Amino acid sequence: MSFPFDIKEELVFPIDFCVQAPEQDGVKVLKRCWVQAKNINYKHKNLGRALGKRKEAHVFTFKKIFNGTSNIKYDPFHNDPVIIEENGDLVCGRHRVEGALLANPEAWIWVFICEFANTKVRKQYAIKENINTQKPKLIADEDDIIDNIRAACTDGDCNKNATAIKNYLKEIAPDVEGKGKIVDEVLKLVDVTYDPQDPPTRAEIEDYLTNELCVNPNEMKSSWKIVTLRAGKGEVAGDRKARFLKTIRPILVNGQDINAVITFSDTRDDLLNQARATTKNEFIPNWIEECCEVADAFREGTLGKVYYNFPKQTKCEFEDDNFFVEVK
Repeated sequence: MSFPFDIKEELVFPIDFCVQAPEQDGVKVLKRCWVQAKNINYKHKNLGRALGKRKEAHVFTFKKIFNGTSNIKYDPFHNDPVIIEENGDLVCGRHRVEGALLANPEAWIWVFICEFANTKVRKQYAIKENINTQKPKLIADEDDIIDNIRAACTDGDCNKNATAIKNYLKEIAPDVEGKGKIVDEVLKLVDVTYDPQDPPTRAEIEDYLTNELCVNPNEMKSSWKIVTLRAGKGEVAGDRKARFLKTIRPILVNGQDINAVITFSDTRDDLLNQARATTKNEFIPNWIEECCEVADAFREGTLGKVYYNFPKQTKCEFEDDNFFVEVK
């Protein structure tokens, strides 16, 4: 059997003692072998994650494993295999592939090359592998499960009704909590089609700025800021905006300009351009207006005060009857 990429089958013996790929009806293992990570098509292939989600910390965990600086060893006897199709498309293992590439662009990674009976089997396999088997354990979260079922409905792999969605959920995550909430969220989204997202990594952005725009390292450090924001007004969105503002404030007040490179996470593709326009046109003006309001009230002596109250949290603090801790 030939593939459009090189493979290596040596260095693994006895092969049956390796960690096996999860078994599932409709999945056939064609080959267990080593493949160079650079030959795996992982862009827009992360079926087990919502909206192109990737976790930088997990990528770097695997980078350390692959370059030998972790106390965890990467070998087929202790780690789940990356799952790919015979054309090289990724099914499971995005973080592992990226980690290997960061450690060594020529890295070889242990894979199972599999054939999937249909798109439903492929989707279910991807999300179930995230939920059940990764080492280090990288459990899929609720958003990943919702998006996987939403995609199944959109692609005709699951009917757009509560009963079909419940059955699909039982197949991929029988022990997950909050099944009713998940079903309700999927029902709200079943007619929403997402354009698959795969925003560039920080390293890819820096490479582009360096190699294509000829930004030198000193300029990159002083006047370019690469950040990931989230659209909306939730807690995470607000925290990321606050951290970005804290970073650029001393630079702006020093009279310097900032080049901001901004990607958005957990933001639907149909909302991306709205989020970009709002950020470009309103983000800094609104912030300046808020700062001026505070400064004007302070100068006029009308700025209110914040009175802090800290409830007790530890066992020793509850030795008296007071509800709040007194802080000097």
